[in-house]
Amino acid sequence: MRKQITRANATEINKTPNEVRYLWVVYPKSTINRAVPSVCMTYQTLSKVKTQHVQAFLAVDLKLKKVVNLPPESIPIVAEEWRDNYFDPNWELPDHYYGEEVKT
Repeated sequence: MRKQITRANATEINKTPNEVRYLWVVYPKSTINRAVPSVCMTYQTLSKVKTQHVQAFLAVDLKLKKVVNLPPESIPIVAEEWRDNYFDPNWELPDHYYGEEVKT
């Protein structure tokens, strides 16, 4: 039996996964009071985030209905791990990335 491919290839990274489990929210560092957070739904957009410009990084798990803080420096590592499991809706972000859960 053939193993299901879950890693996104070079074309697929520009598309949203078939089943969206995670939304990645990036709050930029800014001296302007109106700094608007970005929501990333594709690997391509998440991988282009420059960590030195990030104030806060949140993962919104739509399946478990929880929001957690992640360290901004983990963005490139999280993005690669997510890409490896892009088409697996049962993949969970490993606990060692988690910071505090955000009360909603």
